[in-house]
Amino acid sequence: MSRTLPAEAAAAKPPPVTQRGVEPSAERSQSQTGPLGSGEGAGSSSSNSPSLGPNWYYALIRDRLYAAWDQPLHLSSQNLVAKVQIFVAKDGRISKPVLLNSSDNEEFDRTVLAAARQVETVGEPRPPGVAEAVTVTFRMVH
Repeated sequence: MSRTLPAEAAAAKPPPVTQRGVEPSAERSQSQTGPLGSGEGAGSSSSNSPSLGPNWYYALIRDRLYAAWDQPLHLSSQNLVAKVQIFVAKDGRISKPVLLNSSDNEEFDRTVLAAARQVETVGEPRPPGVAEAVTVTFRMVH
């Protein structure tokens, strides 16, 4: 089963646009079998109540990958989007990054994959309700 990180699940508020002109974005795949929480716990630690759902964990994954991303700022006017699938082990280790959807820009795709390869762990164990396969959307905005 694969899940895609939802932008709306990351937080109750819209995802921030960073100073570098990049909008963190993520989506949930259609293979989802149950409802996700409201996202009120976005960015919280694993000590939070399980009733918050897995949204905080999806936001954590996205944040870890975006923090590692060496963004090609000279491409920011091109509004590029790429999707990467990663596998998250029970202990939070990240492996097997694969480019699912290319941006049609080789440099952009290369930086996205490099970020996914650089991050070795989410830093928190994968909670129940979070799929092992997760898709993260990387988006450049102008």
